[in-house]
Amino acid sequence: MIKLPNVYLPPEFSKLLQFNLHQFDKMDSLESIYDKIDLSMHTKLIIEKFFQHITGKKGVHNFLRYLGWMNFRDRLGSVYIYFMLYDRYPEVTDTELVRDILDLETRLAKFTVDGHSRSFLLFFYLKMARIYILKNKVFEDNKIEGLTEFFKVPDNVYKLLEYSELKNWYIDWMVLILWHFQSYLGMDKVKEFIEQHCREKKKVINIYGQFYNELTIEQKSEFALNMLAYGQSIGSKDIFCESLRV
Repeated sequence: MIKLPNVYLPPEFSKLLQFNLHQFDKMDSLESIYDKIDLSMHTKLIIEKFFQHITGKKGVHNFLRYLGWMNFRDRLGSVYIYFMLYDRYPEVTDTELVRDILDLETRLAKFTVDGHSRSFLLFFYLKMARIYILKNKVFEDNKIEGLTEFFKVPDNVYKLLEYSELKNWYIDWMVLILWHFQSYLGMDKVKEFIEQHCREKKKVINIYGQFYNELTIEQKSEFALNMLAYGQSIGSKDIFCESLRV
């Protein structure tokens, strides 16, 4: 399993992606969300730069009314990816930079709750992490060659998600956990545990405990460090302070 880096992601954008935006078309809900985020002046200037010419008006709320949440999200995400790639902001937004993220988000759609962008957040993080590692050559013990492929969620993880009877609120954490377990234990063993869990109808926490107990000390350490790296990168306090509902 590759080491996941702690990557600085735009905190306000990451926070937005963690909200339940199922009711986003209701402007009172929209304004409530932005009141909680309290956008910095820097972020407001970035948003004004890239969206005022589209609507001819100022203000985040006006941009969202015109574009809708998904279009706004994709365009703003592309700006941050461009900056990570070239250390400068683009002239215009380019949604082709998030095309791969959107394709992967679609692949996870049936496993997660409608209105959430946590799958977008996971793939946004993985793309930014890949760029960060390639640019900065961190983790010298990992080979640079093949990192692009390595940062793709394996097909086996999607197959394991098929066993879930419920849609997941925290699909990003679920994917990361299954990714680690199948990497450490092998697909056959993880599949066997899940099938046994389904037959015996054990609580979810029991099967995670069963997986975790099978890991070596080194694997447990790497697993914990990777979870913490992701949590720190997306600015989530859940991984440090609360129990996650997956």
